[in-house]
Order: sequence, then structure tokens, then C-alpha cells
Amino acid sequence: MNKLVLKRIVIFIPLFFCSFCAFQPHTPPSKEQWNEFRKLPGNQKKIKALETFLREHKVLNVVPLEQLLRQGTDWRQTKSQPFAIPPKALWSNILPTLRVIRDLIVPQIGPVTVVYSFREEDYNEKAGGAKSSRHLHFSALDMIPDREIDHAHLKNRLLKLWEKNGAERKIGLGLYSRNRFHIDTNGFRKWEK
Repeated sequence: MNKLVLKRIVIFIPLFFCSFCAFQPHTPPSKEQWNEFRKLPGNQKKIKALETFLREHKVLNVVPLEQLLRQGTDWRQTKSQPFAIPPKALWSNILPTLRVIRDLIVPQIGPVTVVYSFREEDYNEKAGGAKSSRHLHFSALDMIPDREIDHAHLKNRLLKLWEKNGAERKIGLGLYSRNRFHIDTNGFRKWEK
């Protein structure tokens, strides 16, 4: 092997692995990013007010606040802030959805991780979200189960739950790949992608 080829290999291998490690599509933001977001001017006061609001309505601990304020997992690709605090006028929209998670979803499938909830319009557009997305109104959660569960089994449980309680609670159920699912409380409907 000549020196030029060897030199190119020596340069290429670290570059290949570094670029591979840096490229992590569709990953949740880190704890450090959450802590940085919380410290941004004005955020501490707004987050504290939202915590108080959720506590008063007995839904504060349904999901971690850090997860409730995630905009999505494609924040790197959209070059956006991974978190967002919804306007106070929208806060009451999430209450029925959190109650569905607490009263129906968690008892049926166990604890969940919120992949995203409220989305700002700019983020939603960059991420390819629907123009009428319920995430824009802080009334929807996309989640995955915390424990390993067969996709067909998860789908079956969620559909039964939706059939039994969906009309009364106005549950919108979206079923996606990799055990991700959507819950909102804006009308009895379902879809699958």
C-alpha cells in the first residue's frame, strides 16, 4: 500500500466516525439542554407558573415537566430550540389529555415518555407537522411506552381503550411506527401511519 493511500485512510477513518457520532437524528434533548433552557431569561418564572397551574389541577406529576415542554426530536435538523413554553392562554388545553394519560393510558400500558407536546408554529412548519396540529394548541402528546412492549399488543390495548373511552373523553388516537402514539382530547377519531 502506498503512503498516499495509507494517509487518506488514516484521515478518513477518524472523520467518518466523528461525523457518524455527531449525527444523531431524532434524539431527545439532553438534561443539560433542559437546564440551559430553564435558565434563559424569563423561563424560570414561566416554568414555575406552569408547575403551579398543573399542581393546582392535580396533573403535575403525570409526566415530567421537561418532557411536557419538548417540541420534538428533530430539533437538530430544524435548527430549533428543543423546548418551548406554551402561552398561558393554552395551558388549560392540556389538562384533559394529561388526565387521559393518568387515568387510562398508564394503568393499561405502564409509564410513558413524552416525545413531544406543544410546538411553536415555526418548529411545526420546519418539522413538517400538520397545519392543524393539536400540538400547536398544547392539547396533544406523542409518547412511547417506557417498557418494552410488542407493537401489535400495544396497538390492540390502545384501540380497546379508545373504543371504550374515546367518545366520552373526546380522544384522538394516532398510531405510528416504533410504538410511538398520539393522544389528544379534541374529538373522537383515530388514524394510523
